Amino acid sequence: METIILCLILTLQSLSFNEVEMGQTETVITKISDDLYHINPTLCEHGMDYPTIQMHTEGRIVANSTEANNSYILCTCDVSVSGSYINVIVEKFHVGNDDRVCNTSTISYISISDSSKGKGNSYSVKACAEPEVVVSEFTNRFRFDISLIDSTKFTSIVMRFVATEEKAIYMFSHTAVNPVMGYVTTFGFDGRTHYSHRTRACFELILPIEHLVMVSFPHFDIEESSYCEMDFVNLYNDNETVRIWKMCGSQDIPPQIYNTSITLHFFAGDERSGTGFKLIYTIHNVSDQPQQVSF
Repeated sequence: METIILCLILTLQSLSFNEVEMGQTETVITKISDDLYHINPTLCEHGMDYPTIQMHTEGRIVANSTEANNSYILCTCDVSVSGSYINVIVEKFHVGNDDRVCNTSTISYISISDSSKGKGNSYSVKACAEPEVVVSEFTNRFRFDISLIDSTKFTSIVMRFVATEEKAIYMFSHTAVNPVMGYVTTFGFDGRTHYSHRTRACFELILPIEHLVMVSFPHFDIEESSYCEMDFVNLYNDNETVRIWKMCGSQDIPPQIYNTSITLHFFAGDERSGTGFKLIYTIHNVSDQPQQVSF
């Protein structure tokens, strides 16, 4: 299993933008700015190859439709983003009679797949689903299909793309506030967006001699307990010889103090996900009385 120790904080450089010539497809795909495109799914033609949408290291696609002549629409587009890998976040997928109530009974969906080198990884996001990080293993070129079963309904879709140089499935985000204090989160954590599927991430905190560490979890949401065999967090003591605990679900975890180095492993399955977690750590001399902190 590949692991990342005290995972990297990435600084992505914006590369030059390659203009996309839309030609006759301009009404289907409209470039609003370098990092924003608009798609009108109701004008898509089945089997039509549209120009690849090319963006910087970050971008957003908005798709809206209010009415159509067909009861079924399939709109296929390709996206290329500067960077080695990409995270895709479906911020909104609304289907309903208006923009207020989403029709949860619809079977409309978005399918996202890696379009480079014929890789078969794919994800599907149903309408009215909570925002979630969808892509975790794809390269920087992918394809998405918007499938609208009842295209006469009001539809609104917002997708966001962020390029990285590392696979998100192997990463935690680590921030050192100072030499003895910091926090670790699931990749892309904001307390609302769902973490990547198929995660295999690791964080190791090595303590100096005659020191201890206090850890606390102000936010912990790792799927529900019935799926604990698929999504869970393991905490180990020094050298990973003993597992201190295994956690899943959404729960409050009280602050804990350890006098050995610790290692945190996070595993996530293929289908379900929660909003992740945030771990705060503070390192103290053994003679100190640790106090819980928050930030």
